[in-house]
Amino acid sequence: MQSFPSAKGFIPGLVVLALGVLFLLHNFDVLRLWDLWLYWPLILIAAGVHWALDPRSRAFGIAAICVGIGFQAVNLDALRFHDLLAFWPLILIAVGINLLASKKVRQEFDWTPGTIVLLLGVIFQFQEMGWFNASIHRLWPLLLITAGLGLLHKALRSRQASD
Repeated sequence: MQSFPSAKGFIPGLVVLALGVLFLLHNFDVLRLWDLWLYWPLILIAAGVHWALDPRSRAFGIAAICVGIGFQAVNLDALRFHDLLAFWPLILIAVGINLLASKKVRQEFDWTPGTIVLLLGVIFQFQEMGWFNASIHRLWPLLLITAGLGLLHKALRSRQASD
């Protein structure tokens, strides 16, 4: 079974090939090269794909892809930039999921930091979307509850391991 080509040479090769095609199309008046600035986020998306292929930078790559898609949607008038800003809590959600999915968490069962970041992201995103209308100064005890549950869970796991 053949594996995916090495990203080390594959991505730069695609970039050079794409540039050659773009300049050729411009020279034959098929495409106006100066209009391509609308598509600059595709570079960010391609870089994100490159990073996402490496397990060490997968979360960063996925984040770059999402940001690139957002900017591309703005450039193509599918979204307004102001609307795009309403999705900033998705960064917290992605970081929380990444923390929860990390190898260290799976080995040590310490899910508290990831859960707290994920919970904050969900609360903030729901507020941005108008689905939830409670301020964080009323909900901060949820963070303590989550931290307490995490500490209890960790203590029980270590007690079971020592028995």
